[in-house]
Amino acid sequence: MAAAAFRTGDMVKILSGDDKGAVISLDRKTNKVVVEGVNVRTKHVKPMKEGEQGRLLKREVAVHLSNVAPSDEPAPAEAAAPAAE
Repeated sequence: MAAAAFRTGDMVKILSGDDKGAVISLDRKTNKVVVEGVNVRTKHVKPMKEGEQGRLLKREVAVHLSNVAPSDEPAPAEAAAPAAE
């Protein structure tokens, strides 16, 4: 479907806000995309072993492909590379 329009590392804009970020991963089966720094959720992780401490794990959660549009900004990898002359 439209999932072929994006690849890992492409810059995208979230349509329902001003958030932008690079694509971390795509799930073509469910048409979802994980965008860096967008839709971050906090998970409380309990200690598994004695003496270990619990922690808060922050990670990005997938967003449906229909809520994402390509951005005019260059991808982080392209911006860091010097221009070929």
